[in-house]
Amino acid sequence: MAGQCKVCLKAMAAGALVVVAACVSVPRGEDAFRRAERANTTRAYEQFADSDPASPMAAEARKRALQLRENEAMALFKGVETATKASIVERFMRDHPYPKVRTLAKLRIAEIDYSEIEKQSPFRATRDGNGSWPGFINSYALSDYLPVPEDPQLRETYYRKLHPLLINALTQVNSFEAWVHYLATYPENPYFQQAAEQAEKYLATESDKWEGYEMLKSYLALYDEQFKRSCPNREALIRKFQDGLVGLVEKEATMEQLDRYLQTFPDSPHKKRIALLKDHIAFREAREKSDRATLKTLIERHKNDPGPLAQSDVREAISFLERAEHQDAIAAGTPKDLRAFKERYKDTDYSKLIPDIDQRLMRMHNQLLNKAKAERTAVGYQRFLEAFPDSPEKDDVLRRLEEALFNEVIAGSDRDRIRAVLARHPSSPFREKALNRIDDIDFEEERTAAVNEPSTYPLKRYLDRRPPGNHVTEAETLIAKLNQHNADYLAQLQRARETGNLSRLSSWIVDNQGNFYAARNGQRDLDTLKRDLAVQQLVSDLTTTLSVQSHGVLPVIPSRALNENSQALAFVETNTGSSTGFFFRRDGLLLTNARVVRNADPKRMTVKFGGRSLPCQVLSVAEATGDDLATLHVDATVDPIPMGNPALLVPNEKVICLATHGAKVESAEGTLLAIRRAGNTDWLVIQCAKINAALGGVIVNQKARAVGLLVRPDQVNPAVKENVPDCIYAISIQSALPLMEKAIRGQ
Repeated sequence: MAGQCKVCLKAMAAGALVVVAACVSVPRGEDAFRRAERANTTRAYEQFADSDPASPMAAEARKRALQLRENEAMALFKGVETATKASIVERFMRDHPYPKVRTLAKLRIAEIDYSEIEKQSPFRATRDGNGSWPGFINSYALSDYLPVPEDPQLRETYYRKLHPLLINALTQVNSFEAWVHYLATYPENPYFQQAAEQAEKYLATESDKWEGYEMLKSYLALYDEQFKRSCPNREALIRKFQDGLVGLVEKEATMEQLDRYLQTFPDSPHKKRIALLKDHIAFREAREKSDRATLKTLIERHKNDPGPLAQSDVREAISFLERAEHQDAIAAGTPKDLRAFKERYKDTDYSKLIPDIDQRLMRMHNQLLNKAKAERTAVGYQRFLEAFPDSPEKDDVLRRLEEALFNEVIAGSDRDRIRAVLARHPSSPFREKALNRIDDIDFEEERTAAVNEPSTYPLKRYLDRRPPGNHVTEAETLIAKLNQHNADYLAQLQRARETGNLSRLSSWIVDNQGNFYAARNGQRDLDTLKRDLAVQQLVSDLTTTLSVQSHGVLPVIPSRALNENSQALAFVETNTGSSTGFFFRRDGLLLTNARVVRNADPKRMTVKFGGRSLPCQVLSVAEATGDDLATLHVDATVDPIPMGNPALLVPNEKVICLATHGAKVESAEGTLLAIRRAGNTDWLVIQCAKINAALGGVIVNQKARAVGLLVRPDQVNPAVKENVPDCIYAISIQSALPLMEKAIRGQ
């Protein structure tokens, strides 16, 4: 068999059946391991592992050797288990560095350190763990020096030997933080409850301090957040602090402390007692601040409370309020206050002061009446009647009040206020005067409106009122003046429109600011007229230019057309594209393709022309998507390309195509094949192989006048396309005229 070893093959060849049986597969080195196992000595296991380290049983052999050595060390440890010097145990631990041995050795060192601290011998060797009780706790409870063993039997020994010592050490230190740290570190140890009782015993000694309550909160939080269970003595501890802190807050007796107690213990059995003490302080503070509203509230709250403290506070508060009201009434009280005081205290000890109050009331009556008569204002008379509604002078004061009211509203311009006074006094002798004042106000409003509009309609509205007002003659005179102003103004406008002399109209407007129409509408109408004349000129240029050449006039060649119009060509560049445009007005108006400005960022639009690069503003864009037209404005003065009339072009006529991209400008001659109409747009179909229509451009006639704007091929209406090579397409200037006119008018 191919898989058999060489020994098996030799044995089969020799016929030795015993040797064949020995070839059955067994783990490597098993016999040697069995011999070491039977010996069960450290030396036997280590010799096997060293002689055959690749054997799968080598690791087990080393493990058993280590276990035997640890057992030997554990047996030897009994010799130092009762040692009284830590150095002896440490030396043994260094010589036998096995986990169990190290744990037992450290436990013995802890016992020695504990004994040394307890004896406080001045001759003891100083170590981290025996310098003091806090040092002992830190070394053996709160550091990594002696961790809790994983072996159950060893762990039981660890807790039994070490933790009683730690509990005693913590008792010596008697620190709440130390107890809590211990509990948090060893939540599952058998001495947990003993330590918890000591921590709670410490808390009980601090139950009359707010600092102690903060300790209690951290103690309860330890159970809730780390142990995930409620503290068994939670309610008892809280009651202890409720009883302990009530004495503290009663002793200090500040509003802040009392509020803190009620907020901390809303269910305290002492709640009513604390609330009563709060109100006692509130009584005192309200008296100090003369806070009568608070005193009245507190009196209502406690007037039926039988407690001696509450009854004492109520009596003092009532007495304080009576004294305060008496002082107010006598020192600075109003007539109303004085009368109220008389009524309230007429049957009390204060009744003896009533004659003096009557004298004060009479003096105030006379002073207030004399002051009102001197001022002769409605407010003064009303103030007197409010103070003395039953005065014997009442009828005379009411008459004076009516007169003062009419005089005050007549002096103003508030019609509604005048009408309100008329409604309240339907039979007053002052009505006629008030009605005349309303008429004056009406006329003044209509006169102002007539001058400001300017218009005669407001004055005619005044004349149509019934009954007629008091200013009929004045209204008619002003109407005549407005009519004359209007006639003069219209004559000047008509003359300027017919002659085109706008400077004369401008001077007339400046010199005739007294003319209501010139002052109001002059500059606006002048600007409108300027735009109208500009549009007329544009249309005139477009409809009167001849395309055919006169006798003796040479056709314009491309280079000449370029020289004449290069300064008026503009390269428009935005974040959505670029194209050629051209200026058609000196004030910076230009025509270009809508595709480069539609949906573009206004802050990223520039126009390059004549060596300059300036930002631009979009004025209008063709509403129809197929009309690739837009007008822009640049803040500059330029020489524009004059307008030509594309309607006068004839087939096979030569035209020039001008284009620019950046600083480079170019021109080429083309042949007009036809003029096609699609919808409301006229298209020029031109054959020209030397112009890249994708960059846009302007088409000029033989007089170098603009007749069309090139459109990129994908923007051309399919209805006008010709099946002819090298065709380019332009929108007729005639079709762009409405958009250009809109730009000129600023719409």
